[in-house]
This record gives sequence, structure tokens and C-alpha cells, in this order.
Amino acid sequence: MMIRAATVIVLISLACGACERQQSKEEAEKAEHDKSEALIFSNQDKSSLEIEKKLTHRISLRGNTIVLIDPDGVDVIGMTASNPWTISCGPAGITVSFGSAATSEDNCAETTNLELTSALLKQEQCEWLVPMVSEKLQAIIRH
Repeated sequence: MMIRAATVIVLISLACGACERQQSKEEAEKAEHDKSEALIFSNQDKSSLEIEKKLTHRISLRGNTIVLIDPDGVDVIGMTASNPWTISCGPAGITVSFGSAATSEDNCAETTNLELTSALLKQEQCEWLVPMVSEKLQAIIRH
């Protein structure tokens, strides 16, 4: 009985170790991805191309409907073209949010967020990135 309990403990420990290694690997990959994107977004020309690529792959206008496709290509969200949107930029990256801050009866925010990057961005970068994203987004949804 003691041997079985010890075996179970060892197996659980090994499984936990494997989970931690996988989590560490995923965290390292995300950190490397964010570092790579931070480099891209430090250059206006490169970031312009990257933003345009991300927006055109994930947002389209079909008739009077804005169609959003999640990065994994699983979910598709549609909304009216007159839907309000905002852009946030900062240390958490760049996100375009579609929807208003208080649209439901209980005043809960109803937004759909589209993350363009989670790279660490400085205020100086955001000062030129936000208008760039806005211009490219408007070109897509105002046809």
C-alpha cells in the first residue's frame, strides 16, 4: 500500500514537472514573440506593414457588416459597420475594441477586442501607432 502511494506521488510529481516545463516553454515562446514584435513596432515602416497585414487578415467589411476573425480562425464575429470602436496602445500592446462602454440594460461593457500585438510599447511609439492603426482600420471598414 505504501509503495502504491509513493508511486502515485512520484507520477504526480513527474506530471506536474512536465506541465511546468510546458508552461515555461510557452512563456518563453510568448516572450520571444513579444520581443520580435517590439522590434517590428519600433520601426514605422515595418509596423505599418505588420498592422496592415494583421488588420486585413482579421477584419473585413461585407455590405454593412464588419466581420472579425479571431487569430486562431475559430470564431467569426459580425457587427454593424456603424459600431463604435477605440484603439488602446501602451505597455500591454495595441488593441482595437469594437462596441461601446455601456450598451446593455445593466450598463455592462459589450465590446469585442482585437489584439494586434501584446508587445511592450512606449508612449512615443503609441503617439504615431494609434493614428496609423486608425487610418488603416478606417480604410477597411469605410469602403
